[in-house]
Amino acid sequence: MRKLILAAAAVGIALIILTSQQLISGELHIPAESQDNPRLEVVATYSVICDLVRQVAGGRAVVHSLVPPGVDPHTYEPTPADLLQVTAADGVFYHGMDLELWFDRFMSATGGKSEVWEVSEGVQPLSIEGGAYAGYPDPHAWMDVTLVQKYVENIYRGLVELDPSGRKIYRENADRYLRELAELDAWIRRRVREIPPENRLLLTSENAFQYFARTYDFSILGYIYHLAPEDEPPARRITGLVDAAREAGLPAIFAETTLEPRIMQQIAAETGAELIDDIYVDSLGPEGSDADTYVRMMRHNVQRFVQGLGE
Repeated sequence: MRKLILAAAAVGIALIILTSQQLISGELHIPAESQDNPRLEVVATYSVICDLVRQVAGGRAVVHSLVPPGVDPHTYEPTPADLLQVTAADGVFYHGMDLELWFDRFMSATGGKSEVWEVSEGVQPLSIEGGAYAGYPDPHAWMDVTLVQKYVENIYRGLVELDPSGRKIYRENADRYLRELAELDAWIRRRVREIPPENRLLLTSENAFQYFARTYDFSILGYIYHLAPEDEPPARRITGLVDAAREAGLPAIFAETTLEPRIMQQIAAETGAELIDDIYVDSLGPEGSDADTYVRMMRHNVQRFVQGLGE
């Protein structure tokens, strides 16, 4: 599967390179109205980062997400339209930690002229311990609200570099949002106490909860994928997860919205555990849902954990 992903990405990048050549030659043009807009035009790689940038930027920037909500940012295939959007933008914010496996190739295809900021800079990563991506950083640090506070400071610095005259507004927005994140962190800790300690076990589609578990007193019982682009695991791994869930008497298991739930459905059927299949990790929920911002997403997930594992 990894070869297929890389081949598909290569095709996508080839199209982007062609578009880049057309842009340079004058065959493609950036719409004039994007140049006339007095606000910053900023691009974020995927929906979670897009929301964080919007919180700090407020009304001084229009922020676009390359990866649409509901789409896996690990394996996204950029389009020629993405190239145009990045080329027209004042700056680009990406997560880093190898979350966006396509990002470096994509930015090379744009000509590398855009200002770029890695929002996870300064976060000490945990490691992926097995599978095809063993030794890579685990990129899912935003599942720990205390680490997202570092993201916010990095975003603030990036926006100030782009727009020094907006420093005061960006600082006010960042401080307001940091207070909201502190309240969210405290709320999560209160809600987690509603789950008996022996039930604070997570069996999930992807090993995306190491940071969450470390901070909020959970243990990782198991998962299907070390990182979602992997091939499906052998049958013995699934059998091991079934046995672990049975031995623990696990009342619920959890599937991410961006991943196909078939194997998790099989584990639920064989163990009798409830399958809660609307957990958001690599993407926010659709606009208007109860997971359409980072704060709402985290609240939604924790409520699902309490619902499935609490007494």
